[in-house]
Amino acid sequence: MLHFRLSDAPYPSKDLKEIVYPMSMKSFNLSFSLLSLSIALNHFECQGQAGSLDNSFDTDGKVTTDFAGMADIGCSMAIQADGKLVVLGETWCVFNYDFGFARYNVDGSLDNTFDGDGMLIFDFGSNFHDYPHAIAIQPDGKILAAGGSFNGAETEFSLVRLNTDGTLDITFDGDGKVVTSVDVYDDYANAIAIQPDGKIVLVGASPSGSYDCFGVVRYNTDGSLDNTFDGDGKLTIGWGSSALNAKASSVAVQPDGKIVVVGFVWSWPPDIEDYAIVRFNTDGSLDNTFDGDGKLTTNFGVMNELGYAIAIQPDGKILFAGQSWLGSDGDFSVVRYNTDGSLDITFDGDGSASTSGGAPIEARSLIIQPDAKIVLSGHETNGSDYDIVVTRFNSDGSLDNTFDGDGTTTTDIGTTDEAFSTVIQPDGKIVVAGGSYNGTDFDFVLVRYLNDDVTEVNETNVYPQFGISPNPSDGLFNIHSDIPFSAVEISNALGEIIYSEIFSQDFNGNPLYQTSLDLRNQEQGIYFVRVYSPEKSITERIVLR
Repeated sequence: MLHFRLSDAPYPSKDLKEIVYPMSMKSFNLSFSLLSLSIALNHFECQGQAGSLDNSFDTDGKVTTDFAGMADIGCSMAIQADGKLVVLGETWCVFNYDFGFARYNVDGSLDNTFDGDGMLIFDFGSNFHDYPHAIAIQPDGKILAAGGSFNGAETEFSLVRLNTDGTLDITFDGDGKVVTSVDVYDDYANAIAIQPDGKIVLVGASPSGSYDCFGVVRYNTDGSLDNTFDGDGKLTIGWGSSALNAKASSVAVQPDGKIVVVGFVWSWPPDIEDYAIVRFNTDGSLDNTFDGDGKLTTNFGVMNELGYAIAIQPDGKILFAGQSWLGSDGDFSVVRYNTDGSLDITFDGDGSASTSGGAPIEARSLIIQPDAKIVLSGHETNGSDYDIVVTRFNSDGSLDNTFDGDGTTTTDIGTTDEAFSTVIQPDGKIVVAGGSYNGTDFDFVLVRYLNDDVTEVNETNVYPQFGISPNPSDGLFNIHSDIPFSAVEISNALGEIIYSEIFSQDFNGNPLYQTSLDLRNQEQGIYFVRVYSPEKSITERIVLR
């Protein structure tokens, strides 16, 4: 638990230090010129347009990794506290699909401290297909990966935990892995979330009776089923007799512990697919404060809505992204709901924003930047194959034209390129993971894009004198502002909110101008502190060492 308290800490000031160079004037002038050139070049690189490729990442902004299999596709990515990237995907190995892991250093090179060469292939031991779909990193650095594993009769939810060096964590269910049958037919997990208390939530698809349903399973930190969740740790949610196919694609845990699951349902009649969203209380019961019964569907187009990704804003509003068929082809689409499940009509006028590249385009990943801008990534058809696409919206749902000039950037790497996951690094750069076909086989692919300075954002200069000190710190940070603030929120490098608090002070009678943060029980790394006034907010990056 983080502790917030009032503090008498002074407003931080910056010390000016004099530097003396023991050199001749000639060598000083040369060194100064070289230093000026270096600063100019660095400034030019930092000021490159958001959305352009970052050539400091493996020299061209793109990295491919071949596991020596026929089909290697990165499907999920997580960022460690030290900035290293861990990618999970499927790899074809000896006539079966297995879990493939790759860990990269910040510059895009493989991290040889992970299983010796930066790559790891994991088989659940069934000698049948394993289907990896989702990855997450615990606060202690251990790596969780989830998907489905076929045992010869049916596919089951599968979960594995690795130590930071890539070895199996045998404290997790005795051997580092666990499989769970949710219902009597094929079950597979598509997404994973870690609760603040360390419990692990998997969501995916699970047939029940004659219909496919959302499947949800919660585990304790040791890998055992959590029997406080719906009595046995697992549940299925259907959508009615006309809903023939329902799949959960993504999950997020709210600061209050409620679990939000999104996906899509196919109904007949009519033959149409809709965005589907459900919210659970912490015990697994449906949250009836959400749209009256805990679940809802949304359709904006004339045909199908395929939902894949979720993110929860600091104010509790829910963003849900995927593909909408608004005309003759599919578009990038993002919908925003209020906390009660109603559409937020302040978002692009009707609660939904979309963009089309003139061909079918599908968003598979959604992240919220610290400055509240919204990044979608996925892929589009270019007429013969697929290219990676990244689009950025402003917080009001309008396209952000400062991103690559028109709000969207397209990257062509191989014959076919697909994107499934996105993270923002501590320096604000955007990394997208997926797969790329080189004409012979598929490889893991990472692409890194330049971004604005989103790690330290004063949105409207509403805090002309604002500071957090000391920074870096061993865990105690002091906040000071020249105008009062009403709330503080902290998120980690993954964008996950680890604490939020609304203050009860009366701004007219007892304003809050300063407070302290205690992060001594958190892992070292990069965090983002967002402070809210009654009208505006500011985000600052802090370093816990």
